[in-house]
Order: sequence, then structure tokens, then C-alpha cells
Amino acid sequence: MADKSVQAFSVGTIEAVAKVVGELYSGSELTRILASVNLPDPLGEGMTKWKRLAASMQEQQFNQRDGRPILALIIAAMAPDRTLDRRAAASVTRDELTQILSLSGYAVR
Repeated sequence: MADKSVQAFSVGTIEAVAKVVGELYSGSELTRILASVNLPDPLGEGMTKWKRLAASMQEQQFNQRDGRPILALIIAAMAPDRTLDRRAAASVTRDELTQILSLSGYAVR
């Protein structure tokens, strides 16, 4: 995926992804997830989780001029080792993300 360009996602899609992923994790867990994929955290831990995620993804997407940061965050957030202790909630999150991303031609496996 590193060499391929991914079309930028709309603000609405980014916010929807942020809301769904934000519900699955605590603020400190999100800090670790953002760091694991080298995404900025411009708003920091004191801000609403989904707003933090949205600001992070939007900033990096703008800087890179493509949608890879959004996919990187989703891949990291939905990694089996992160979701093992919350399988039921992760399953719901996966379905919601697939629904959101289907409009852009993607699905979460």
C-alpha cells in the first residue's frame, strides 16, 4: 500500500470513521494507535475522541494529499491483537466501517 495512491476521503467519511473508531477505544488507547501509524495528534487527549481522530486524519490526509492515513488508522484500530478482548464491539465497529467505506469502494475484513 505504501507505493499506491489512495483517493482522498471526504470530511464526512473521515468524521464517520472517527466516530465509530472513537467508540471502540479509550483516549489513551487512541494515543497509542495514532502513534503506531505516525499520525499527528493536534488536539491531544483532552479533546473529544472522535474530534481528535478526525483532526488527525484530516491533517495527515491534507499533508499527503491522499487517503492512506485513513486506511492506516483503520488497519491499526481493527488489528486482531487490539480487538481480541472486545470481539463483539469490534464486530459491530467492523460492520459500521464497512458500511461507511463501501461508498468509497473499500471494506474491512
